[in-house]
Amino acid sequence: MKYGSRLIDSAGGFVNEFLTSYLLGSYREYPWILRKPVYISYADGSCSLYKIRHILDCVGEKLFIDEFFGYADDNVLGLMMWGCGYKIISVPEVVAYHVRGLTFGRRGSILPIYLGERNRLALSIISNTRYKSIIPIHVFRNISTLLARDRLSRSSRIGVRALADGVRLGEKLKRKGLFIDIYKAPIIRISLKDLGLFFTTKRAVEKYFENWAVKNINLLTIDQ
Repeated sequence: MKYGSRLIDSAGGFVNEFLTSYLLGSYREYPWILRKPVYISYADGSCSLYKIRHILDCVGEKLFIDEFFGYADDNVLGLMMWGCGYKIISVPEVVAYHVRGLTFGRRGSILPIYLGERNRLALSIISNTRYKSIIPIHVFRNISTLLARDRLSRSSRIGVRALADGVRLGEKLKRKGLFIDIYKAPIIRISLKDLGLFFTTKRAVEKYFENWAVKNINLLTIDQ
């Protein structure tokens, strides 16, 4: 739950083929449409539980991939666990309150934007998303749009840096032998006819994801 409210912070996350994330139920009043456990792409890092032996079997002696620090670490962990044959489940019970965004301090910081887009590009290089050739364009567009909205004149320079650093990071991880099959996890698939939507407004994209969740909730639900 979001701290001090009855609004859901996250009931788990879904990765889509553009490798951005949708937080299930975010800003909806609890319990929204959540009545039973559901399969998710990944457990949001603020409140998640894993079996140690499964982590050791799939990832190794560290919980997260160090290079994905800040943004995409929990996404990548969830996708890796699905790839190893394990399942990630969200149980719709209130167990914690969360203040999102405190890791990097004040609102408007450039660092979260840079890390999020750099890591997304790196993930595209080590995964099999069918839209990996489009993601660099989307990364640059996202950074330019977000920073222009906040009236930060360095958007182009930061966008170029995120692209360059994302490629370097992705190639480094690829040389280490890291590969992630995103299609082993329950992800949000994006049809070709809907690609243009992801170059419009943030609100339109969020509505697209929420409509997907409402439409597919029964398929994701685990009957006990």
